[in-house]
Amino acid sequence: MRGQWGNVVGKTAVPENILIKATSLSDDEEELFKQHTTIGFNILRKIESLSLQVAHVALQHHERYDGQGYPRQLRGDEINEFARIVTVTDLYDKTVRRNSVQYQVIPIGQQGFTRKVKY
Repeated sequence: MRGQWGNVVGKTAVPENILIKATSLSDDEEELFKQHTTIGFNILRKIESLSLQVAHVALQHHERYDGQGYPRQLRGDEINEFARIVTVTDLYDKTVRRNSVQYQVIPIGQQGFTRKVKY
């Protein structure tokens, strides 16, 4: 799914110290980080060989079904269906990465998940 790469494209404009920070982001850092969705959208929408939908996936992958996401606080069916899929894969990635400041969930085959403590 090409749209998921949009979050990587947008993150190229976020300072590395924010991307690798092992503790919670400050309010200013969080606002700067949140810009990666719009940055990714603006880069991808200009690439003629990509569908505009790919850019919208990059823009919307942090929207939440309840409207509490960003950048536009979309809710429910207002969110592109592929963006919803990328949201799930992005959240999964965050749960298994070692540098996440959130509690991690480590997959154990088909048996389910085991919770690990916060680092």
